[in-house]
Amino acid sequence: MAAHNCLVSVGIPTRNRSSLLARALESILAQDHARVEAVVSDNASTDDTEAVCRALAGRDSRVRYTRQPQNIGATANFNAVLAAARGDYFMWLSDDDWLDANYLSACLDVLKAGAGTSMVAGVCRLYDEQSTFLRDDPPTDVTQATPAQRVLAYYATVGYNSIFYGLMPTRLARLSPMRNMLANDWVLVATMALQGQVLTTQATRVHRTVGVGASRSVRNVVHALGLPAWQARVPRLTVTWNASRALLHASWPDPTPRATRVRTALLSFLILFVRYSWFRRLFPRPLRAALTRRFAAAQS
Repeated sequence: MAAHNCLVSVGIPTRNRSSLLARALESILAQDHARVEAVVSDNASTDDTEAVCRALAGRDSRVRYTRQPQNIGATANFNAVLAAARGDYFMWLSDDDWLDANYLSACLDVLKAGAGTSMVAGVCRLYDEQSTFLRDDPPTDVTQATPAQRVLAYYATVGYNSIFYGLMPTRLARLSPMRNMLANDWVLVATMALQGQVLTTQATRVHRTVGVGASRSVRNVVHALGLPAWQARVPRLTVTWNASRALLHASWPDPTPRATRVRTALLSFLILFVRYSWFRRLFPRPLRAALTRRFAAAQS
């Protein structure tokens, strides 16, 4: 049970979401894992976010609140909470989401049970903006033996990517801070898959609100990230390119030959091109599935 003595940091990047932020923070403070901190980076909100956070911080010293003097952009705000984290383990939590009370302890149990595990999340329950339950997101379990095999298996199945809100060692999270591009959450999880297994535990849940804010449309996401407007016109191809190319610059375990990195990046591009880009429409569904399996197994 040594894992239950470590400090865990939960980072919440936020902007103008005070009406829901308190729920996210309260779910962190209610964790059955005793040593936890909630790290909030307020991206120059114009609502009463500051008042809400300072009130909670005044009541509970586990809340650490920082206000950015100006809007630094969504990606930089995500990186701000990671940089400020003091815990041995870290996870992000959206300001409109919340956790089961055993989330951190359940994820820690799985992380500590296997030395080769780099990231663990609970089952993700999805809700609309009225908090009406929609569905459970399919679990992500990437258990292959080598870094290349794990990344290809991840890209062969990734969809909504709720595993992004999993717990991971802080030192591994800092190997690859968020990049300001479409697919930055996919790249983060792929980087974790390079370092070890990425797993979902059925013992706990994270509750996610979908279809609000920037996530309403790709155009909103592109605007929030400050990216060129043309990327909103070809988002799937942009994601495919970004996710695969990032592998060439990712932190791979040593020693990994460059040839392996290049081959894995190419196979990742082919997988995502077939199953995710606009051009997937040119392939019948059985052919898409067969090609995806073949490309994912090509690095074995």
